[in-house]
Amino acid sequence: MIGLMMRTTMIVGAVAYATGVFESSWRHYFHRYTTEQDRVTTGLVQEVKVIEEPKITKSRGGKK
Repeated sequence: MIGLMMRTTMIVGAVAYATGVFESSWRHYFHRYTTEQDRVTTGLVQEVKVIEEPKITKSRGGKK
């Protein structure tokens, strides 16, 4: 029973690691070898850019 659990854990870990390596490699080569037009096509959101950061006002909370 313990051997089965350990084997299952090792297999799931190896598959998760391989999936992460594949996804990371795919993202790297996709961004490196595609044109900007290919990356802008409609579909799933690939990248989000922040245009402007909101201004935050701090209240000092001291005596008046």
